[in-house]
Amino acid sequence: MNKPDFSSMPPIEIGRLLAMSLNTSCAMSDISDQEQILLKRAKISIKDYHRELLALTGFAQDYAIVVALGNSAVGKQVRKGYLEVWEHMGRSGPYGANVYQTFISRCPEYARAATRNPDTCTFDPLATAFGVFLSPTSGNSSAEDGIVQALALTYSPIYFRTHFDIASDIILVEAGLNATT
Repeated sequence: MNKPDFSSMPPIEIGRLLAMSLNTSCAMSDISDQEQILLKRAKISIKDYHRELLALTGFAQDYAIVVALGNSAVGKQVRKGYLEVWEHMGRSGPYGANVYQTFISRCPEYARAATRNPDTCTFDPLATAFGVFLSPTSGNSSAEDGIVQALALTYSPIYFRTHFDIASDIILVEAGLNATT
């Protein structure tokens, strides 16, 4: 498959492609064996974990758009295309609606976590938020909560950073967009 030429695409299309890329870059089938072992020990379904990963990685891409382009006209166009795909997912069926609602509800908290100064926090604020969202308060033992936090602290920074960096690279380098384009 040929790699898209982002430099010739309108900003709205770049946003759409970023969102659609989550189908392959954050596929449930790519969750590692180690993650699955920890999920089983923490009594968390892979589907729930995947939903949270999609919310986190979706936020990472959205955050990359905002950081790279701000509230500029081109930034608004990229975000418009990006959010169109998410909204379409929300109308695609029960699981899509659940993922979309999770994404929408998590973004404000992830945004607050992303702006916290990591030098004043013991743990990565985004990983901590991810762990809180992942660990339902309904009856987990402290051992299960510990596994959830270990899972969150180990894997969520990798997922977030990878998706943030790739989205930033596509926006700034491959598409050559900036707030004044």
